[in-house]
Amino acid sequence: MPGTRVFSLGTAGCNMGCFFCQNWDISKSHQDQVNARDVPPEAVPELALSHGCDSIAFTYNEPTIWGEYIIDIAAPRNPMD
Repeated sequence: MPGTRVFSLGTAGCNMGCFFCQNWDISKSHQDQVNARDVPPEAVPELALSHGCDSIAFTYNEPTIWGEYIIDIAAPRNPMD
């Protein structure tokens, strides 16, 4: 969706050691170096929409690090809940 805003999410920390990593400084950060929030999966689409974003990107580190979280975010929800 060219020209639209993207809500990007990333985690600090990665247990991979890829020699080509572009985000090595955040992928190997320590707890005291991170300014982060705990965001429940069901809140992510709401946050994206509230910021005017039409899509969500899971970025900054290896996707398999947080695969379960991504699956939970993408799970269908009943709009009547």
